[in-house]
Amino acid sequence: MESAAVWPVVFLLDRCHPAIRSGELAPLTRPVCFAQQAWRQLALGAVIGALLGPGSASAPDERAPEDGPGQGVR
Repeated sequence: MESAAVWPVVFLLDRCHPAIRSGELAPLTRPVCFAQQAWRQLALGAVIGALLGPGSASAPDERAPEDGPGQGVR
């Protein structure tokens, strides 16, 4: 989703970047650039998901604290 959301900015970058304007760098508005970026994002998400494991996105532990506010030493 990030690649699709920021894709319109690439058109502005193609018009303003000095290396693209001089021809040293190929334009970034080519579909192959978008596909490569989307593939990299997918791979990054898969690696992070594999490293963190399936239980990392679960809700925090909802046990009641032992000493709540106002329940200090009596």
